[in-house]
Amino acid sequence: MRIESLEPLLRGPMLGWLKKRVPASVAEDIVQEALLRGWQAAPKLRDPAKLQSVIWSTARNLSVDYLRAQRPAGALEELYEAPPEPDVSAVVASWLPGFVEMLEEPYRTAVKRVDLEGITQAQLADELGLSKSGARSRVQRGRAQLHDLLQACCEVHFAQDAVQHVAPRKCGAGC
Repeated sequence: MRIESLEPLLRGPMLGWLKKRVPASVAEDIVQEALLRGWQAAPKLRDPAKLQSVIWSTARNLSVDYLRAQRPAGALEELYEAPPEPDVSAVVASWLPGFVEMLEEPYRTAVKRVDLEGITQAQLADELGLSKSGARSRVQRGRAQLHDLLQACCEVHFAQDAVQHVAPRKCGAGC
């Protein structure tokens, strides 16, 4: 995976994790330095899939170095815990409202009301004057279009109903 595709996935979770341990301004610097070192290390890695782990480890080590210089000995135990892996499903879920807006009507409204606003398909049917099977079909077609839009933008791999991996496509899909 290329560093350019990892940066948007890592920046937010890494900043959140670091801000619990170091001042916000230092956290920003550490994220930048970890991404830079990851970019420099990427060509040397035998397994490119390890790049994300390298960046997280670098960020953790930089934060330990900073705190070691700032705090007395014995105050660093919590830093040696492994940082959490970013929740890729949550990142992709944050993109969905924008993708839903790209859907054609009437599918945009159906998917927005059911999947983003949480009404039932039966409530949607009543609201739009459709049969329950008509509302269900509209939502399913909208979801299929949403899936196609997402896949046109990014290579998304699912496993056990969760996103496992995302890699941007360079096809100019406009996302």
